Amino acid sequence: MVEARDAFNYLMLYKPVVDLMDVIQVFKGSELEHKKTRYIVVNMDLSSNKLEGEIPVELTALAMLMGLNLSHNHLSGSIPDSIGNMKALASLDLSDNQLSGTIPPSMAALNDLSSLNLSYNKLSGRIPTGKQLQTLIDPSIYAGNRDLCGEYLQNNCSNHENPPATSGAQIGFF
Repeated sequence: MVEARDAFNYLMLYKPVVDLMDVIQVFKGSELEHKKTRYIVVNMDLSSNKLEGEIPVELTALAMLMGLNLSHNHLSGSIPDSIGNMKALASLDLSDNQLSGTIPPSMAALNDLSSLNLSYNKLSGRIPTGKQLQTLIDPSIYAGNRDLCGEYLQNNCSNHENPPATSGAQIGFF
């Protein structure tokens, strides 16, 4: 056992991580059971916390994280390319932020991803194709990203190879 004191001078005790346990992860009403899991962070919900700035690339080093919810914040910038390193990720919710740019192709490597929500951001370009991403066909998970295109969206990318262009010019009818 390791003894440490935090910034508020409270006594905290930490036990070395060696034990295995069964974990039931509840995400949006669905239960996922994980057998023989080490005492580790398996789910991180930081939704609705008024977070600002870019998604810290350090989060993508949490390779054993199974659920990440950063929805309903004020996050901006792009989704880190290294998100594909989070191989255990089963649920990812980045909805209702200000994220921009393309969806990283590395997301196609998330073979355990079964729940995804990227709605209501400023994402653009073609949705990457990959084994698991192609099973997530509900268009609502991409809603509110007007410059995003893909097979299951109203904008299916058939007319262009690059992201839809957005220009400063506006055409109006009076």
